[in-house]
Amino acid sequence: MVCELLSLNPASTQIVPDNTLPVPSQVTVDGNLHTIEGGTEAGSSLFHSFESFSVPTGAEAFFNNATTIENILTRVTGGNLSNIDGLIRANGTANLFLINPNGIQFGANASLNIGGSFLSSTADRVLFEDGSFFSATEPNAPPLLTLNIPIGLQMGANPGAIQVNGSGHQLIFDIPTFAFIRDNRPAGLQVPSGQTLALIGGNISLNGGNLTAAGGRIELGSVAEPSTVSLISTSDGFTFGYDDITNFGDIRLSQAASVEASGAGGGNIQLQGRQISLTETSIVLADTLGAENGGLFAIRASESLTLLDSNFPIFPTGFSSQVALGATGNGGNLTIETPRFTLSDAALVQTITSGLGDSGDITIDTEYLSLLTGGQILTSTTGTGNAGTLTVRASEVVEIRGTIGDFISSGLLTSVERQQATGNGGNLSLETNLLQVVDGGKISANTLAGGDGGNISIQATEVEVSGVFINFNGSISGLAVNVSETSTGEGGSLVVNADRLRVSNGGQVTAETLGMGNAGNITLNVNDIEVEGVSEDGQFSSSITARSQTDFAAGSVNITSDRVSVGNGAEINVSSQGLGDSGNLNVTARNISLDNGGRLRAEVNGGSRGNINLNVGHALVLQQDSSIAANATGTSTGGNINIDTSVLAALQNSRINADAVRGAGGNIFITTEGIFVSSNSQITASSQLGVDGIVAITEPEVDTSSAVVSLNSTPVDPANQVVSACETAANNTFIVTGNGGLPPDPTQILRGQTIWVDTRLTSIHDRSRSSAEPSPSPESESATPPRLLEASNWQVRDDGTVELVAVPQNLVGNRWLDRSRCYPTP
Repeated sequence: MVCELLSLNPASTQIVPDNTLPVPSQVTVDGNLHTIEGGTEAGSSLFHSFESFSVPTGAEAFFNNATTIENILTRVTGGNLSNIDGLIRANGTANLFLINPNGIQFGANASLNIGGSFLSSTADRVLFEDGSFFSATEPNAPPLLTLNIPIGLQMGANPGAIQVNGSGHQLIFDIPTFAFIRDNRPAGLQVPSGQTLALIGGNISLNGGNLTAAGGRIELGSVAEPSTVSLISTSDGFTFGYDDITNFGDIRLSQAASVEASGAGGGNIQLQGRQISLTETSIVLADTLGAENGGLFAIRASESLTLLDSNFPIFPTGFSSQVALGATGNGGNLTIETPRFTLSDAALVQTITSGLGDSGDITIDTEYLSLLTGGQILTSTTGTGNAGTLTVRASEVVEIRGTIGDFISSGLLTSVERQQATGNGGNLSLETNLLQVVDGGKISANTLAGGDGGNISIQATEVEVSGVFINFNGSISGLAVNVSETSTGEGGSLVVNADRLRVSNGGQVTAETLGMGNAGNITLNVNDIEVEGVSEDGQFSSSITARSQTDFAAGSVNITSDRVSVGNGAEINVSSQGLGDSGNLNVTARNISLDNGGRLRAEVNGGSRGNINLNVGHALVLQQDSSIAANATGTSTGGNINIDTSVLAALQNSRINADAVRGAGGNIFITTEGIFVSSNSQITASSQLGVDGIVAITEPEVDTSSAVVSLNSTPVDPANQVVSACETAANNTFIVTGNGGLPPDPTQILRGQTIWVDTRLTSIHDRSRSSAEPSPSPESESATPPRLLEASNWQVRDDGTVELVAVPQNLVGNRWLDRSRCYPTP
């Protein structure tokens, strides 16, 4: 793009009229001063037309207009771009339009001294309400009528580029307050407070360039097709519309470029293009510095928006809207619309308040959102005002991955920062198909001060939380609503509605308090929940946790699901490690599976008990050293465990405990239709020094009449009854129970394929038998058969298999099945 601009032939000093107007423009040169007079007036508008218009370094172009003029419209009809590296000045409060379809380039020394707005465009013409126009490509158009305010910019087939060069913003970023110190920032192209600075053309690039409109409006619009950009005159200049445009150009800010509309009330900023990118610490700012409210802050990229290449940890690339210290106005809202939005390398999008006013909201509408290597989107408060709401709607994927340095995680964040802050944190709402929070990424709503933390709401098809990272305030990456050590505020709540949630490799979903406020609750309405494994270094278990480490209460974990699976050292727990009360763990599911050290825990140290309530529609299975525990240390009473399930199986050294140390043991109440506990598993409710709790197992009465099969009562001919085909003398049985169907014909031979044969190997093989089947010996036929007994008990093998038996006994393998013991009787 730079090469494209430089390949054109910028004029060195020329401001040359073209004599196409009824009253032509006149230029008087006095050294570096170029005074522009004449031109054609039409109502309150003044028209100038030039064959070329460039202002070299150190030169000045002075429009010596009457102060009654409201709009100065300047067109360039020649074939060269305009190269502006000096000063453009005008009288009074007139707005200045500079139109050159070939392109416009502003150098590092370019500046403005005008009383109104400045619109620089590579449009072909300016449109007016009565249908007339002022064209740079058709300078001999019909004469102008009495005109007032323009209503649009008509772009050509290939609009020229606009470039602003400069030395960069020279801002300083104060990390503790997230504020920008602008003492040394160059103003660059600047309009008066409350006015509009607009660049409307083809591709637009700011290479270290700076744009300033204090409390006003800055517009960057890149268009790549013949179309019309609408103009609406307002009290602070103009607003622009792109409703009928489908093909946009690119906007690129690089080399520490800056766009700033900060003022008594944060101004309005709009960027509209195809691909919009900010790199190398480039920044867009709209801070509220006084009593007025912030304005519109909108970024719209029809294809992609990319923020990257921050100078970590010195300065971020990004967008910021801040309510300054002492300011009473509210911050402006920030809206981003693009199919693909990527932040990486500690890039930052933020709304923040350090003053009395509330910070603005952030709303993002996209298909794919990627926060990588420390990229963050946040709303926060460090003052009295409240933090704004953060809303993300991503129709396909939200990927939050990785960290940068020692303490910056990629993330979506709302927070109450700094100990003296009394404002509340903002709420965070996320809607997407697939959410991935991995390798140290996080979604959090924290409070580090006196204000309450915000709430998090996630609506997704699938949520993946994997990997851990400890950031500078001690919280673990994942999904979190936390109260930090310095906070006196209450923690917010975390709600996830999804089809599937997978927490693995040490990933964590937490609601925790480390301070002087109660922790929030976790609510999961998820069809399929899997909590699996530990971190790669083995230090952190994958977990869903509501926890207090102080004298304030922990929250509860509430789960509604079809399937909950916890395994390989992972856990779901509620706990209080201080004197605060523990929350409850409440799970309603069709199936719960705990495997290989999977745990459901409720623990309390000095507060009230934490209970576990499991309502399981089908099966609750514990195996391989898994556990359900509601335990208490210190003098606390163990929590209660309430289980209501169709089937409960505790196998292979698994445990269900409600134990205590000095306090009373908790109670365990189990209601089930079937319970299986292996010999090396246990269910206990005990206390080392206090009173043991109660273990009560209830099996509901079964209505046996519902299982009775009504048999056909029609009399049959007893002469044709089916007889037993195997005599019991050889331990064989053959049973046919009538149910109204057609029995086998008793006059026919019972064929061999109707016999069930178990040909499995037993543990003891009789190798002496020959392949031929001998006739039964008399001894075997005359031997007294063992009695047939009804099963009256059950036993558990060493491998945990449960079987029904008449009398428990050691199982010994038998000989090969003897087919000769089963044959038709005469």
